[in-house]
Amino acid sequence: MTGRDLAPVGPVGTIDRALTLVREGGFARAGAALMGGGTLGAVLLGVYYLERVEGVRTLRPLLAFAVVLAWFVRALLVGRSSRAYVRAMWDAPLPDDAGRPLAVLRTSLLTGLGIWAWSWLLVAGSLLGPFGVLLFTPFFAIRGAFAPSWIARAACERQGGLRALYAAFLDHGGQRASGVATEAMILAGIVGLFGNLLFVSGVLVLLLRSFLGFEVATVEAFLSASNTFVVLCVGAVALILFEPLRAALSASAWVSARVRAEGLDLRAAIDAARSHASGGRGAPRAGGAATAMGSAAALALAMLLAPASSLAQEDFPPPPDPQSLP
Repeated sequence: MTGRDLAPVGPVGTIDRALTLVREGGFARAGAALMGGGTLGAVLLGVYYLERVEGVRTLRPLLAFAVVLAWFVRALLVGRSSRAYVRAMWDAPLPDDAGRPLAVLRTSLLTGLGIWAWSWLLVAGSLLGPFGVLLFTPFFAIRGAFAPSWIARAACERQGGLRALYAAFLDHGGQRASGVATEAMILAGIVGLFGNLLFVSGVLVLLLRSFLGFEVATVEAFLSASNTFVVLCVGAVALILFEPLRAALSASAWVSARVRAEGLDLRAAIDAARSHASGGRGAPRAGGAATAMGSAAALALAMLLAPASSLAQEDFPPPPDPQSLP
């Protein structure tokens, strides 16, 4: 781990560090997070379709169990990606029995209850229409002040359940404002991606109509902004695409907490100061060597020019004898 990875950073630096992890890891590390988010998104969309579109009411207990199971699968797979990102940042070995499914299940159930409580804000906002949902979305940024490292902690340590969640809450002590700002930036990115995906969908419909000559009346109605199911599908895709970044952010938060707890950031700062000081002492030596080489070159040039000047002086006539003067 380098000193840059150990140094504390702000919200922008935290997101930049997470994006670097995602970019360097590629699909090998991000694939599990995408599959976990995709599983949960598909189940939630299926439940909404059966409940609101088809009007199925008799399968509610089974559908509720499917949602809980999908949330657990999401925590397990995103935790696997987060563990891979932790290994890329953290050189110390992790416990072999860390990230046990039962421990991850207990931790994810508690966080699921918190997400369920926060989701009532969206329910209240939906009473005002799409604008109300956007109006209440920024309140979700407050979640960044609580336990952003819970996924990585559940995947990289033995403890689970309430103890793991409380430890994740303590991990972010002193940096809760930074966590809120980071979560607000993530939400802004999700909203921006959501708008871009809607725009791309509309462009595809126009291309189908203009160039291929297809009858897209049904598709046009399907992609209408009044179609809540389509809006939810596009929103789910935007959330799923951000899952690897959330795994990397959780890994970064957990590693930062370990660094502060063990004082590694201070040690890295001291090492950097020592290397800078040693480099400063070495600089005059290099300058002195350059000066000596310049002096030697000037001396050699003077020695080469000295014989030429003496020969030039021999060409002048000798001075006259004073006795020969009148």
